[in-house]
Amino acid sequence: MTSSFLAFFGHINIDVSIRVPVLPRVGSVNVTDVSENFGGTAGNFAIVSRKLGLDFDLYSAVSPKTHAEYLEYLSSIGIDLKHVDQLKDSYGPVCYISSDGNDQVAYVFQGPMDSWSPAVNFSADSDYKWAHFSTGPPEEYAKVFDLLGGSKVTFDPGQEIHYRYSRETAQKFIDRADMFVGNEAEYQKLKELTGKSHEELTSEIETIIITGGQSGVSAFRDGDSNHFSILPAEKVYDTIGAGDSFRSGLYMGLWKGMSISDSIIMGIIVSSKAIETPMSEFRFGYGDIEKLFREKRKVIAGE
Repeated sequence: MTSSFLAFFGHINIDVSIRVPVLPRVGSVNVTDVSENFGGTAGNFAIVSRKLGLDFDLYSAVSPKTHAEYLEYLSSIGIDLKHVDQLKDSYGPVCYISSDGNDQVAYVFQGPMDSWSPAVNFSADSDYKWAHFSTGPPEEYAKVFDLLGGSKVTFDPGQEIHYRYSRETAQKFIDRADMFVGNEAEYQKLKELTGKSHEELTSEIETIIITGGQSGVSAFRDGDSNHFSILPAEKVYDTIGAGDSFRSGLYMGLWKGMSISDSIIMGIIVSSKAIETPMSEFRFGYGDIEKLFREKRKVIAGE
């Protein structure tokens, strides 16, 4: 029986990052830097979470043609890859990201994530406290629901809610979800897809967390709402992966028995440190983050 705290489903991407001075709406701009990096919602989450010491299992699909070095790196830092399916006759997934250092535009080649069936190899006797469904095939993810037992579910579709979800699939996730995490645009799209108001969604989903970049994080739970400020980074290398690292801190707090509010603060702190360097160079352990939590909690919570 698998008995980790968390099952995390999402992309392990090769990110081809293109740095530009400004993101154009039309025309062209000069590219200041091109780099190939390890990324993806699940990949970034796994790297940061492993260094924090979080107890989790990683679920994804990749091509060994494109991801051999990435998989070797993940294994070298102690991440168990037994639930990462390697589909030999495939390529990717690869994400091409244009970034000005603050905002990004991404172009995703799904590769094996388009033909992945996670339920096929998912054990029905897995005993997870939480199952987090990030980017990936919604219809296939929904097939895992019946195998989760009493696991709590987080619905976190990311930008894919704009093009991979229908009214029907979104409602399936709402019916099963205990928590929704997304930015304001993603939450607005959820309301548009389902035709539901904020009041209706908060009555159906126990916890809704809306991330807002520089404007902070808002949480809605049990009829209450709270807003949390960001913790400014000492320097900003890039904001790519900021949201993924926020989720690492969020689950680290929940694993340690913290409240949702304090877990959100943990997420904000982890995110602020993660954007200071490339994700693979994240060096903070739980003790470092917990110390910052004691120092910064009241400021972030606005107390």
